Amino acid sequence: MAAVARPAPANNASARSTPARPASARQYSTRQDSASQDSASQDSTRQGSAAPASQVQPVHVGQQPTHLRVAAAPKRRLAPKLGWVIAVTVLAALFVVAALQALIVQRQTNLDGLNTELTEVRAINDRLRLNVARASAPERVVAVAINNLGMVEPERRVYLAPAELN
Repeated sequence: MAAVARPAPANNASARSTPARPASARQYSTRQDSASQDSASQDSTRQGSAAPASQVQPVHVGQQPTHLRVAAAPKRRLAPKLGWVIAVTVLAALFVVAALQALIVQRQTNLDGLNTELTEVRAINDRLRLNVARASAPERVVAVAINNLGMVEPERRVYLAPAELN
């Protein structure tokens, strides 16, 4: 197969046909054309060389310019920022939970120590009560009175009767 060379299409503005436009569209495009010529002349003045007015081509209503393209919408970066916010919030919550757990453990250790001390004090109190009960027994009181204080038991016991009141 032989390759067939095709001629390149002419990119000439005069080769295009201009569709008929209503008067209002012509006025609009004329205003647009003059505005684009003004901006082109300002741009060329800035660059230092004057561009001829024949290079500025007006865009007609209903006709799409060939050198323009639709720009993609900017990507929103909300998701990464939201992810960081969520991550920091979760870490802060975990830190708070860990701090509260440490506080609970510390208080529980303190409570366990107080319970142990209370048990020891109750045992001491029970021993002291037993000592008081033994010391106040009548047999012991008599033994201490005779042995330590030198008292003796009477030979006879006399009981007094209360006097009658009239």
